[in-house]
Amino acid sequence: VDVGSVTMLAGGNYELKSTTGSAVTRAANDVRLTSDNGDVSATVTDDTRVFKVVAKTVDLGKDINSTTTANGSLVVKGDFTVTGTTTTVSTVNMTVKDNLVQLNAVPTEKGRFPGLLMSRHADDHLGVAGDESAAFVFDETVDRFKLGYTGANAESSSLAMSRAADLQVEKLYCSDV
Repeated sequence: VDVGSVTMLAGGNYELKSTTGSAVTRAANDVRLTSDNGDVSATVTDDTRVFKVVAKTVDLGKDINSTTTANGSLVVKGDFTVTGTTTTVSTVNMTVKDNLVQLNAVPTEKGRFPGLLMSRHADDHLGVAGDESAAFVFDETVDRFKLGYTGANAESSSLAMSRAADLQVEKLYCSDV
């Protein structure tokens, strides 16, 4: 069917199926799959096949005609792999069930400082340059952990501590002092 506009109404189920070759839906603008009363599914029934979404950006939970985000969740059943250079998680709280979290899994450069950076509010660091983040890192140059302040962020190629931070603990056990 090659026409300017097609509206298909089905009282029951509607299926676009190809028994040989491929079934293709193309549009110059948006393609919408919506349902007023049930789920919308895109299924690959053969476990050896992959469902692919090829796009520059994929928005999940957003109405394509507005900037409002729908309330909902993304549930991944199975392994989840993200590849790229930057992963940004913008949530209020994050829970990780794992006992171990590995940072700097396959270092390609020596002398890096694997660790954690915690951004600080400008009022908390009183505008002191170099104190924008609190850091708990492993200093490869001296083989020791450091706790302090830095102006570096997660995109920095190097990390310099502006000063050491205090550490408050209940008890401290050491093998050597």
